[in-house]
Amino acid sequence: MNRVKEFVIVRPLKLLLWVSLLFTAGQALATAELAAHSAHAIVQGVQDQLLTTIRDDANIVEADEEAYFSKVQVILAPVVDFSYIARGVMGGYAKQASSEQRERFSEVFKYGLVSTYAKGMASYADRQIAIVPPKTEIGGRKSISVAQEIRGPDGVNRVSYTMKLNREGDWKLVNVVLNGINLGITFRTQFYQAMKKSSGNMDLVIADWSAE
Repeated sequence: MNRVKEFVIVRPLKLLLWVSLLFTAGQALATAELAAHSAHAIVQGVQDQLLTTIRDDANIVEADEEAYFSKVQVILAPVVDFSYIARGVMGGYAKQASSEQRERFSEVFKYGLVSTYAKGMASYADRQIAIVPPKTEIGGRKSISVAQEIRGPDGVNRVSYTMKLNREGDWKLVNVVLNGINLGITFRTQFYQAMKKSSGNMDLVIADWSAE
């Protein structure tokens, strides 16, 4: 009789537990897959918003550059981790800098990056721009490269956006590679050279970066 009860009660409980675990695992896998693919969707969304802004309000690009930069910054702000990138550009010097210097450089760097990217997108707005779908399995990754191709008379320009999943579960852009040139490394090299040239005067480097 006890064995019958064990079969009738315990076994269904074990089965229910296994089903619950499988369902939870399935949900986790589905969530990881969705999160991975959403990195491409986020870059696609930013691209579409920028092109719409440029094409629907073409006059502002030429007539009021600062207003155009502001619009681009609003689009990029939720996606680009400017502080993370700026700290990476500073490299080892970030630890030597005060919190005020790091914040100031982050703001300076953000403006430079936004204005440069805004100008680049404006010059390519009349070309074929497309996000390349992932060719391999990307589920479960915390860092993904999203490829973009810009086709025009001069050939194909390839851009790779490095997207990183942060602690809050949001995808953030942390680096850009343009035609094989890693902009994060390029900017860091420029920062190091500027620090050497200025004999370690970080305030001067930040001021000069702002002027550029």
